[in-house]
Amino acid sequence: MLSSGSKQRRADHEEKRIVVMLTYIDTYIFPIIVREIEKKELLFIGLSGIATGASWLFYYRALQEGPASVVVPIDKLSILVTIAFSWIVFHEKLTRKSATGVVLITAGTVLMTMI
Repeated sequence: MLSSGSKQRRADHEEKRIVVMLTYIDTYIFPIIVREIEKKELLFIGLSGIATGASWLFYYRALQEGPASVVVPIDKLSILVTIAFSWIVFHEKLTRKSATGVVLITAGTVLMTMI
């Protein structure tokens, strides 16, 4: 198990990495994208970026607070949220093959947390 000092250094490193990525995107990528994408699409891209950044921060915070053997399987169940979102918002059909995959992923994740 990592000491609290090690965990803090790792978290600080990740925060610096996020700042560097955001600076690069803001300086080099964003000006190109703004000219070529509609404002509505740009809004969704921005919201997606915010959600992704928040997800990373929450994930690393969870790893600081709890054991990886518990945190990682819970994170992997996010596929269920994605599938539900695509079904509700985009009215995508869930094929038998995909449904079987979802059941197997869920069962495997639950089993991993129990062992």
